Amino acid sequence: MHLLASQTYYTMEKKIENNRQIIDKQEHVLALYNDHIQSSYQQLLLQEVFDVSYRRVTSYDYFLYLHTNRGVSTFQTNKDPFDFIKMFKEIKNNK
Repeated sequence: MHLLASQTYYTMEKKIENNRQIIDKQEHVLALYNDHIQSSYQQLLLQEVFDVSYRRVTSYDYFLYLHTNRGVSTFQTNKDPFDFIKMFKEIKNNK
């Protein structure tokens, strides 16, 4: 099984240190394989993923949505996810 497409996404954690708010932004990778999608915290079989969509929030920010049998998982990214979604739909349509 080899990587077919990837999408960088990030998570943000807000914390207070010395009476100052600090935002810790961490980058992760959403990886698409021929039978599953892997994020930093979950693995979803493609049969569990019904659809993938996205919404542009600003000119450089997007939300990528995985619509699954467990609900919707949201990933914040600053790279257009069009190519990732296109590859997902090609794989899903060929199964």
